[in-house]
Amino acid sequence: SMSIGGWSMSNGFHETAASDAARKVFAKGVVKLFKQFPMFSEVDIDWEYPNAEGAGNPYGPEDGENYALLIGELRKQLDAAGLSNVKISIASSAVVKTLGYSNVNALLEAGLYGINVMTYDFFGTPWAESVTHHTNLKALEEGGWGVDTVVGHLLSEGFPAERINIGYAAYTRNGRNAELESLSPLKGTYSPGTGTTVGSFESGTTEWYDIIYNYLDLENQKGRNGFNVYTDKVADADYLYNPDSKLFMSLDTPRTVKAKGEYAASLGLGALFTWTIDQDNGVLV
Repeated sequence: SMSIGGWSMSNGFHETAASDAARKVFAKGVVKLFKQFPMFSEVDIDWEYPNAEGAGNPYGPEDGENYALLIGELRKQLDAAGLSNVKISIASSAVVKTLGYSNVNALLEAGLYGINVMTYDFFGTPWAESVTHHTNLKALEEGGWGVDTVVGHLLSEGFPAERINIGYAAYTRNGRNAELESLSPLKGTYSPGTGTTVGSFESGTTEWYDIIYNYLDLENQKGRNGFNVYTDKVADADYLYNPDSKLFMSLDTPRTVKAKGEYAASLGLGALFTWTIDQDNGVLV
């Protein structure tokens, strides 16, 4: 699959989707790419986000309708170029309200095949109001953020189960100065302050190869360097916490990835995917 857009490269979608001429130019460019690189069989449109704030991108209430027009033009030009075998997917928010702005049923009618739901980043510093999980399978409360909430929404909307893919994370989301009131269900506070939070390259984000050397002893199923590993049975999610440094780290582990795989299989979902493969060392995959 070839992905177009993303968190840092979605600034052009709002205006492109709004213009018939721009939609045609965009679709023509995608066709050219697939002619040049025939090993790809799917194009994934990663607009973050239609009618919702992303990384400072323009957006508006017309985005949902225009998104369907963009997908329709792309499908039309791919077919006309003899590329009817190329599938169109989107990467979407896992927050039901934000996802709703995309109007996935209209996208299906326009030619969308599948959806990659970004079921991670439910927690992050410094924007999160309190400690919680960043990629939990089950919501801590009815309708709360979690894989089961967004998948249940898509299925209730009639989206084909086999075309829904859910994500797992190869990185943590961290919070410092954390105080945990409850371990399962997880409940607590943190204070990001004005400085950076522990991370591999990005503040508050630790990558998996760093995790297993410095924070998590997988072989013995325990934490390293003062960290303890916990399982929130309500959310079906794991996390690390150091009671001395007060650092909280929400993450996927082999156990939670397996749980997500079993969940996907039980509902007949399409597959699991990860963000990002380069952060893993083969343990999660």
